[in-house]
Amino acid sequence: MSENKRPTQAQRQRWKQASMEQQAKMKEMIQTLAESYQENPENIAELLQFGSKFYRYSVRNTMLIYRQNPHATYVQSYKAWKAMGYSPKEGVHGMKVFVPVKTTWLEPEEGKRVQLKYASKEDRIRYQAGEIPGTVRTSYEIGTVFDISQTTYPPELYPRLYAVGYPSELHRDVEKGLIAYAEERLACPVQVEDLSSISLRGAFYPMENKIRLNERLKDSQRLSTLAHELGHAMQHREMTKSEAQMELEADALGIMLEQYLGFEPTEARKRHLAECYRSYQEEYRKHPGERESFGTVMEQVFQKFRQELPKIEQYIQKYVPEQTLQKLSQPQRGERPEQTNQERYAQIKAQIRIVDYAQQHGYHVVAKGNYYTLKEHDSVIIDPEKNCFWRNSGRGTNPQGSVIDFAMNFVHSGDLEASLEELSQQVGGTSYPVQREREHPATAKTVEKVSLKDHLPERNRDMRRAYAYLTKTRWIDPDVVQDFVDRKMLYQDVKGNCVFLAYGADGEPNFATFRGTLSERKFLGDIRGSDYTHDFYISNGADKLIVTESVIDAMSVMSILKGQNHDFQGYDYLVQAGTKKYDAVLTQLQEHPEVNEVLLAMDHDIAGVKGMQKVQELIGEFPEERKVSIHVPDPQYKDWNEVLSTAMRKMQPLEQIPFLREGELPEIHFCAVQSTEQVEERGFRKRGDQEQYRLVEIGSEGQIQPMEINRNVIYTDPEQLKPLVPKMYELVKYEELEEQRAFRMEQSRETEQKQIEAPSQESGKKLAAEQIRVENGLVMAEVQLDGQRETLAVSREGNRYYVETGYAFDETLQEHDLDEHAAEQIREQLGGRMEELGEGLLYLEDPLPESPRKSSPFLERVQQEEQKKAEMGMEYQPEEAMEMML
Repeated sequence: MSENKRPTQAQRQRWKQASMEQQAKMKEMIQTLAESYQENPENIAELLQFGSKFYRYSVRNTMLIYRQNPHATYVQSYKAWKAMGYSPKEGVHGMKVFVPVKTTWLEPEEGKRVQLKYASKEDRIRYQAGEIPGTVRTSYEIGTVFDISQTTYPPELYPRLYAVGYPSELHRDVEKGLIAYAEERLACPVQVEDLSSISLRGAFYPMENKIRLNERLKDSQRLSTLAHELGHAMQHREMTKSEAQMELEADALGIMLEQYLGFEPTEARKRHLAECYRSYQEEYRKHPGERESFGTVMEQVFQKFRQELPKIEQYIQKYVPEQTLQKLSQPQRGERPEQTNQERYAQIKAQIRIVDYAQQHGYHVVAKGNYYTLKEHDSVIIDPEKNCFWRNSGRGTNPQGSVIDFAMNFVHSGDLEASLEELSQQVGGTSYPVQREREHPATAKTVEKVSLKDHLPERNRDMRRAYAYLTKTRWIDPDVVQDFVDRKMLYQDVKGNCVFLAYGADGEPNFATFRGTLSERKFLGDIRGSDYTHDFYISNGADKLIVTESVIDAMSVMSILKGQNHDFQGYDYLVQAGTKKYDAVLTQLQEHPEVNEVLLAMDHDIAGVKGMQKVQELIGEFPEERKVSIHVPDPQYKDWNEVLSTAMRKMQPLEQIPFLREGELPEIHFCAVQSTEQVEERGFRKRGDQEQYRLVEIGSEGQIQPMEINRNVIYTDPEQLKPLVPKMYELVKYEELEEQRAFRMEQSRETEQKQIEAPSQESGKKLAAEQIRVENGLVMAEVQLDGQRETLAVSREGNRYYVETGYAFDETLQEHDLDEHAAEQIREQLGGRMEELGEGLLYLEDPLPESPRKSSPFLERVQQEEQKKAEMGMEYQPEEAMEMML
């Protein structure tokens, strides 16, 4: 016989509690994101653009996916991936979503409501015959989905699963498809005509069911306007909603459509969306019972988009020329079938960077902040993150778009087929080098690439000043400084600055930073040409990596480790070029798979903590399991150099510095400036026309309370308070702090309600009895319940013995079974008297002699006093008894 594997009551309770906690976290994610839109409605466009890829999901699940992985492109459950023949990669963590579960409940007349799967065979047959009514209810459980990038699905096949949009050269054809959809499916003619003013881009006329577009619009403007007006045509044939709601819905659907089709929504459209959101929220606050919530509005938009998108695609496909890519190479035997247009476009965009392509063709790419430009065309701006470009010069039509558009405009003189033929040769695993000298000599370029070496400061003959600064001012161990010098990672320039160098796998410098050596001036920065995808990395071939915010911090950690007799070269080191730049962490972990542990040693401030939180999340997404530990200085210090310097000045042994002690991320608190316009109370009131201000935070009881900062000082300018914000407190707007307080209070109420509703953890266990005795005819059991010892009357139902707690009138009555040992004690205690006992409370009409009790000096003393009173003929007074007990 196999063991019974059914979960115990305790296990089910733990699972239920874990599920409730996970659902609470998920709801908090949604709530946090929703609250951020109230503060910055401009960000709603990002959710809609993201949602264009996940329109099959509810708005709630789309928000959850966005919060957990804003870079996700296509998600499915584990079961769905397995059904396709693929699976999630080992070690990846999926995203949590809500999964609807439908349950059928039967309602037999003679019994209570029961789930169909637990009903008797007879009731199931009667239900199928229609003799017993049933209702279907929907509840939500937690499910897990995985992004396509987390699975074994081949990257070259990604475009087969999700839309990647159409390149700009096909936007005219896309527009024709949209117009055909409007006219044929919606019976809504689209007229392009002179609307007298460029400010009037277009309009939908519900009475005529007609769209008019301004003929003066450029292609991109006309497509954006058409998408917006289609949003009206799909949703607003009947004028039953307010203008603000209709504009909000049209903007939302239009932005999703634009993003899905592959053209970036304009900034003007995003601003209009934000304005409509504000207007609608104001309406909702004034008429909450008459207006739908923002979540409901968005859910309706998603449903409409879900419903109409397949039909829109059908019309567009009629106009997109299938022959555009048919001249490209045909698949050989054994290769996968020929790609569709969209698949090929997506593959080119995903695999070929504009920066690399431009350099292949001899253009000189110049870094300009977070972007690049071309020395030959300084009006061209390249965004390396989005892999797109645009041109700011001149009026009229300016080239912009993807690497395909770049090839057409700057390499192949507008020839789309030639551009696609060349670019297609470089994707799909086969790359054909392009000659730098093209057939058009007038456009050929021979300028060299940007080089870090060209921008390195001139070396000084010695490095006395740098050495003194590091060892005397910063207290870096001389051996650590010498190690940097020996590895050519440190020199002094002619101006006396320290110059730190890092090297790539090819042995060439790839990152450099400098720092001034004058203590009265803070002079530091990165040197032009540094590679921010790698940052400052010191490789010792170790399996542990320490991440810091500056080279000085890294050298300080090395000094501390050396002072504690640890080998500081037993670690690799990464110096991040800013707490908000994470590319280097991902790059270095990919290039150093031997690293299996990451020690985060960034600053003890808000930026450092947020940076460590983000790095933790990113490392958690890696397929390989890596340990991540937190090593931040104690609260009185900002960074590890401050810790080192303090210890050295006070001549304290470095062994006392707990660098290798693993800690937790410091908590970030929130505060706000409160004015007497918002709250007035004793000691905090407006003085004439003069407002007062103070810093407030959320207290332990959930109330907004003043902070203990110069309470006796009156502040009449909110700017005076900003320098007083304590360390690890983030200053937010007062409205945001109120929202946080309300959210915490709601969470607290929900937790209390769950505790009330949840059955006692003890109720599922059988209780052991410490003692069984008979008192006044009642069988009593001494048991432990919720950590308290109680003596309760015993009841019986068949062979089951139990005790009761609570009361029936307030619905708190609960039964607690006694274990078999207790039942055996009861049977032994009563012996032959068991037969006279019936069901329910165990009561003997002719009670047994009282069971001996444990002696109690206190009880004996009370009994003696009572006996004296009886002998003296005194009347018993409850108050006197209470007084004696106290």
